[in-house]
Amino acid sequence: MPFGWEMAMDKGQAYFIDHLHQKTTWKDPRPVNTPKKLKNKPPKYEVTPYSKIQAFLAKLHKNQDEGQLEIVVSRENLFVDGYAFFKDSEPSLLKRRLFVKFEKEDGLDYGGMSRELVLCLSQEFVKPERHLFVRSQDGYVFHITRNSDNMDHFNYFGRFLAFSVYHNKLITPRFNLVFYKHLLGKQLVFEDLKYIDGDAFNSFTKIKESNDINSWALNFEITEKNEDGAVKTVELKPGGSDLNVTNENKQEFLNLVMEYHFYNTKAQMEAIKTGFYGLISLEAIQHFDPEELELMLNGITDIDVNDLKANTEYGEGISEFTPGSFPSFFFPSYSIPFRRLFPNIPRRNCE
Repeated sequence: MPFGWEMAMDKGQAYFIDHLHQKTTWKDPRPVNTPKKLKNKPPKYEVTPYSKIQAFLAKLHKNQDEGQLEIVVSRENLFVDGYAFFKDSEPSLLKRRLFVKFEKEDGLDYGGMSRELVLCLSQEFVKPERHLFVRSQDGYVFHITRNSDNMDHFNYFGRFLAFSVYHNKLITPRFNLVFYKHLLGKQLVFEDLKYIDGDAFNSFTKIKESNDINSWALNFEITEKNEDGAVKTVELKPGGSDLNVTNENKQEFLNLVMEYHFYNTKAQMEAIKTGFYGLISLEAIQHFDPEELELMLNGITDIDVNDLKANTEYGEGISEFTPGSFPSFFFPSYSIPFRRLFPNIPRRNCE
């Protein structure tokens, strides 16, 4: 198919989706095998998260450099090799077609090596010894480490993240939605606190909804655990330990709570954004919401198995009982291909 096009089926009839111009047609855009014109119109172009991603990538790649980008790295020094490569490479070079080779390994890159590079390097960034990210309390997502001042590595991560988006490669680590909102330049609200600390959100929600906070004996300070597990008290403003929270200044207290939780890694986030925007501009991604950006980077990780079974389409002569069958799954709520339902799995261990 031409760049930016996709073929789909409607009641057994093929039609064609132009993601670049966001329209559909019965006419085959390829120079041969054009189907006969039909009286009825093709299905209307439907805007879904997947179609938005396809249109975005089509526009992003419209003026892509025709050259090839050869990347040679070693598994033993992947993080260091990657740092040197991304630091020294111009943005235009990073947008070329990928050809990846791992040292001491034979093989041609037909897409698998590139996926593996992105997958394995993404895991390197969140290793504890890097001191860049820390797991959330539930272990499900990652947060930026507050006490890390290695801005070069955060910038490196931002550029790598944009590189992954540009080349449409999934990464393994998931980040809280506040991280994605920061990257998209979206305004943060009180409810976003639940993505950082669910317990804190519940506690501060009670304060927010209370009609009489005077009797709570609260000060302008919060108590929390460090990333190493030690408990510490943080003043939200100078002299906060001696300033009581009252009905009159409650909103100021909540605003300072939000500022502390949302912006205590501001320097690190700015370094990430600088690296990212050097390859993909903020303007180019602003029309996405945080969930869509997460989908683009991580694929779907929460799967409704019953929905999956109920909406499985099998080819002719194939059923769920056919040995070795690999059905094509279709989700009405997402309209995305099967390959985006799960993060990529490397063909071998990344270590």
